[in-house]
Amino acid sequence: YQRRVHGAGSGNVSYWFSKEPSVVDCHLFDNNEKIVQITRNNLKAVKAQKIHLYLGDYVDGIVYLKRNNLIRNSSTLLFVLDPPWKEALGNNKPEMNLEKTSPPTTEILEKIAMIYAKEVLENRVLCLIHLYFKKKDHDSLNKVLSCFKWHKSDYIINCKNKPSYQGFILGCL
Repeated sequence: YQRRVHGAGSGNVSYWFSKEPSVVDCHLFDNNEKIVQITRNNLKAVKAQKIHLYLGDYVDGIVYLKRNNLIRNSSTLLFVLDPPWKEALGNNKPEMNLEKTSPPTTEILEKIAMIYAKEVLENRVLCLIHLYFKKKDHDSLNKVLSCFKWHKSDYIINCKNKPSYQGFILGCL
């Protein structure tokens, strides 16, 4: 059994997935040229071999994967979503709004589901969403969760200086 990991973003989470023996390869996309260059240098420094990094937005990236047949018919697809969170993290509120990421998280999920409709019907498309803050805007969270057939979420508490929460949602489109 082999699976392919496909990420949208700068690739930190996907890098760690690429170290798993069952992962065939990772395709990472970011539309910020400076971030792509820094990430490329970092990946080269750690001798990352299964990672392909592209300059471009997530829509161009997932279309590129599909158009160039970079996904095997039997593969499980894992899209790692870590979109820019600036507006999503709120002003002076420890609350995260998943509809204020840039682009909105549900928009990313809907594009993936549209482009990979066949794979979605075969239950082969998983998405991992990186989360910040324990408290979420409930309307935006419910909208994201409604995109999934099933989902699991969890948090990790980082207590170095002051407690901060990071977590994830893993779901099947």
